[in-house]
Amino acid sequence: VANEAAISALEEANLVILSVGSYFNSLGAALIVPGVSEAISKAKRVNGAKVLYMGNTMTEPGQTGLLTSVKMHYDTMELFGVRYLVTDVAVHKNGAFDHILVQRYEQRGAMIVIDDADSIGNGVTIHRMDLASGETYTGTTAGKGQKIKYVRHDPRKVASLLKLFIPS
Repeated sequence: VANEAAISALEEANLVILSVGSYFNSLGAALIVPGVSEAISKAKRVNGAKVLYMGNTMTEPGQTGLLTSVKMHYDTMELFGVRYLVTDVAVHKNGAFDHILVQRYEQRGAMIVIDDADSIGNGVTIHRMDLASGETYTGTTAGKGQKIKYVRHDPRKVASLLKLFIPS
């Protein structure tokens, strides 16, 4: 059962952001809670809320390994009841990532998500921007202390994207 305060906040929203993370474990799990997609639909219908999907730049083995393109991620949102609620899609303008970094992702069964967002249609507005951090995030593997670099979204660049949705 959805938290009443969360449902109320969604219903009153002017912008709903469906964002990066584990596609099924995080985003999907939140969206399938009864009442959530209905609250987003109400916000769109009553408030004219925009619904922005900003997906991952790389596929995630065990999550989105078979969802190799932006449109495939969008289409799969039908499972969560929000596909046709999405008004805007943010796509990282594919630039050159460090070759070694891409190889490491590929060795783990991941790849760069292909930008085929123009094929989405349905009146969805596509926002292509450089959203990736110029520096890679370095984390440590569990129990090994080994430093590994990751592709991450740059918070400042994401903030610039979100400013497009703030009325002037």
